[in-house]
Amino acid sequence: MGFVIIKRFDNSIDAHLFRISLEAEGIDCYLFDEEIVSLNPLYSNAVGGIKAKVRVEDVERTRTFLKSIENDTIPKCPSCGSTDIFKDYSPKKALPHWIASIFSLLTVTYPITGKMVNTCRSCENRFR
Repeated sequence: MGFVIIKRFDNSIDAHLFRISLEAEGIDCYLFDEEIVSLNPLYSNAVGGIKAKVRVEDVERTRTFLKSIENDTIPKCPSCGSTDIFKDYSPKKALPHWIASIFSLLTVTYPITGKMVNTCRSCENRFR
């Protein structure tokens, strides 16, 4: 009895939400390398992230479940209708936001201000 990697995550919250959604469908899901990524998030790339694995027998059920989820949650670009979307960080442009950005660079932390926006790869449109 072996396991197959279904999805990889860079934080434990998303991994546990995914695991819970699979277990609600009756599919046993196990998380690997969660502890090392939780202790030091910089190790996520080194170990390949948190791996969600299922049994070989459950792979087809899992893939059909994932396809049903993806069809419901894929965002579309409002201007061109494309589904080739990626998330991007959009900083604000006022002076206090620049100061916060400089402070975050000096202290090696995330910027306090800004927002995540969807960006279309086809037409470069940014939207929420």
